[in-house]
Amino acid sequence: MDRGNTDSILNDIFNLFSKDRPYESFPEQAESLGLITSNQGVTITLEQGIFDGRMFFVTFTLDSEKDLGEKPWLEGDLNISSHKNLLKSYGREIKKIADHQYAGVLFGNIVKSPRMEIERIDLSWNIKNIFPKFVEESSATKVNGNWKFTFSLPAMDTSTQIVIPPTKRNTALYEKVRKEGVFIEVSSIYYTPVSFITHYSEYVAHETYDAWDFVDAELKVRDDLGIEYMGKYFGG
Repeated sequence: MDRGNTDSILNDIFNLFSKDRPYESFPEQAESLGLITSNQGVTITLEQGIFDGRMFFVTFTLDSEKDLGEKPWLEGDLNISSHKNLLKSYGREIKKIADHQYAGVLFGNIVKSPRMEIERIDLSWNIKNIFPKFVEESSATKVNGNWKFTFSLPAMDTSTQIVIPPTKRNTALYEKVRKEGVFIEVSSIYYTPVSFITHYSEYVAHETYDAWDFVDAELKVRDDLGIEYMGKYFGG
């Protein structure tokens, strides 16, 4: 793959993994990392990172001397060394973009109360094994090694919009929940230059729980341009 095509891929990594719509402003807002680690014939480069105060995203590329399958699995540990017990969940996606070359995104969210101020997070990502995700890819090879990265991501500027003060938990609220079955109350919206997070409360009547096996709210938000956003379990 020539360098021109590689640069194009790097600019589009966020879009490559966007299922709902492109993260158009992510590349412009993200911090350049440029961290490279090579071991056992595999070179991993952390390209860009962004932290909106709740979630973080890190794009990376992987070059290998051997075939690692269509979607190799990166096994290892991720920690936030600057704050204990802050990491709530994380994941990664990776796709093959050329022979022996891959692009991916590491993402995660943190445990944070509305009053908690975090100016930056210090992350440590230690990859120990790389192997094919699918068993049927018998031609691919598992690679044991050590690819370790430590880096920091500053939090972006944020603002909060109060939609409605939380309703007091009294008899009137319980009566409303019983009448509606499921009652959703949006309290505030948290904005960054690249994202927004909607804070809401979900109240479910006992009668609804008795009638249904599982109850969970899924939000759909439409902005002033008519673009719709679907809520995600891990946030976003």
